[in-house]
Amino acid sequence: MSFYKQQSSFDPSKKYSKRSKKNQAEDFFSDTSSKREDVYNEFLKDWEGLRTRHKGQQEILDEVFVKGKRYVFARIGRKGAKTTTNIDITWKFSLQEPLRTTFICLPTITQAIEVYWDEKRLQWCDSDSPDMMKYIKHIDNNKHMITFVNDSTVKLVGTWSEARGRGTQPNLMIVDEIQDASADYLDAMEPN
Repeated sequence: MSFYKQQSSFDPSKKYSKRSKKNQAEDFFSDTSSKREDVYNEFLKDWEGLRTRHKGQQEILDEVFVKGKRYVFARIGRKGAKTTTNIDITWKFSLQEPLRTTFICLPTITQAIEVYWDEKRLQWCDSDSPDMMKYIKHIDNNKHMITFVNDSTVKLVGTWSEARGRGTQPNLMIVDEIQDASADYLDAMEPN
């Protein structure tokens, strides 16, 4: 089972270094939104060509991206392409706008690494080749975090400690295996 939750907007006035994160992203997209749209449109073409999505996957993608649902609960059995759908949502959401933060949460970080990271499923957009890596700016194998070319990020998170949820503000949170996730962590994330 997976649960998708979009958070409130990121506050770009917060500074993380001498120059704000927003200014760093604007450097990449110095030609304003036209270059950003070109990159996103190129990504969509590549993304659509990766695989044929079955009806259930398309319904979930439509709920998130067409209908703009804030909460989506998907009960998907084995071999239902849940992980692939989670990766599809992560990549498309991250590349739609700069400076977005996505958390993919599983009960433990070890499980998250085994499911998403070790076989490069998340890093390669769940394809058999690294062709989609042109949209990645940096991969941090220690933090299990990807930074995309538009400075959006995705990070794997384990839900074992509710204190980890306090003070974090992802724009999108995907909870995989929600039935085994820490209820304290999910409660701590809710006000964000």
